Amino acid sequence: MVQTNANLQHLTIAGLEEVKRYQNKHVIDRFRESWDVSPEQGQEIFDEMLTWLWLCASSVKHRKEGRNIPKLSVTRSMTLLDEMWHAFILFTKPYTAFCQEHFGFYIHHGPTTNDEKDAAKEKIQNNANEFLGNLEKDLTLQYEYIYDQLGENTLKKWYSEWTDLYTTEQLNKLYKKHW
Repeated sequence: MVQTNANLQHLTIAGLEEVKRYQNKHVIDRFRESWDVSPEQGQEIFDEMLTWLWLCASSVKHRKEGRNIPKLSVTRSMTLLDEMWHAFILFTKPYTAFCQEHFGFYIHHGPTTNDEKDAAKEKIQNNANEFLGNLEKDLTLQYEYIYDQLGENTLKKWYSEWTDLYTTEQLNKLYKKHW
């Protein structure tokens, strides 16, 4: 789940191309310490993470403008993108500066809490069809927003190609155990 500062006034978000010009080799190196991916894969995941951050910032701006924008959340197929975001956040000064320079505010990363997981389990037990229907509706809105903002190629990459490429089995192979 993406969290942002609540009291934002006028927002000026940098363009996606400007955001994607940002580079930070140290973040990619840190990510690759935990994940067995090539330098090229690391760069691709970093670039997609920057795209995700731009999308998150844009969604905040669009909500402030009164548009009905879905709450964005990282799905399972986006695990490595999320892990790259974690690596970036560890570099607190560059991450904070990046957010301020490109979006005018800090994008917080809010993981799903155990209480939220328990509430979801309870909703599933009480009425699985309603829960799944709401989940499908939320994801459809997210897919539509991504399609509108980033196009078909990004939507396919994040939710089709990466679903096939980064299965649970494959993620388990890529993750380097540090013990």
